[in-house]
Amino acid sequence: MLIYKDLISEKEIGSDSYPTSFPVDGIIACESKRITIKDDDVDIGSNPSTEGGDDEGVESESVTVINVVHASNLQAMSLDKKEYKTFVGAYFKRLMAQLNKLKYVALGLGDDYVAPKDKAEAEAAETAAVAGLTASKKYSYEDAVKRIATYKANFDGIQKFIMGEILANFDECEFYTCEEGELGECMIIPARYVGEATSPTFYYFRDGIKEIKA
Repeated sequence: MLIYKDLISEKEIGSDSYPTSFPVDGIIACESKRITIKDDDVDIGSNPSTEGGDDEGVESESVTVINVVHASNLQAMSLDKKEYKTFVGAYFKRLMAQLNKLKYVALGLGDDYVAPKDKAEAEAAETAAVAGLTASKKYSYEDAVKRIATYKANFDGIQKFIMGEILANFDECEFYTCEEGELGECMIIPARYVGEATSPTFYYFRDGIKEIKA
């Protein structure tokens, strides 16, 4: 099984253990379902009697949850359409910065490196750094470059998907982040109730995911 971690926050946001499809390049669609869980240690807020001796057992309670949300401790967010457009735009800029950061780290330039604004100077500095890489470090650099290229190639399709699938059906959508996620500093995960579905389909931005083998 692969665990999906948010590339920016590095927190878990899902896995490949659910029915999965790829509606467009750069989007992972995971079908959720509602499940019933039991809590055998429910705090009902009562105090044991000072005269009653041993406490009596408490019956477990059942709660219905969405499996994807429950498994990864996702946090629900309340957003209107204008807010979503603002925050998802900020997320995409933040993701590009994070992908560049991974590239600079692979080059040995550090995670606080700021590339020269002049394009020629930036390319020269990168070329010089590549020349000093070991074989293993060069592999990490090439992987980072590939991720950036893939993200750029997927971006137009992702934007069209957001327009046609999320914004066009906004009233059918909910939104989630990782546990304790800050808007603009983590992935905003749309979840749409498609048709008569009683649980939503979650849409992940593939370029913003780090896959970890469980």
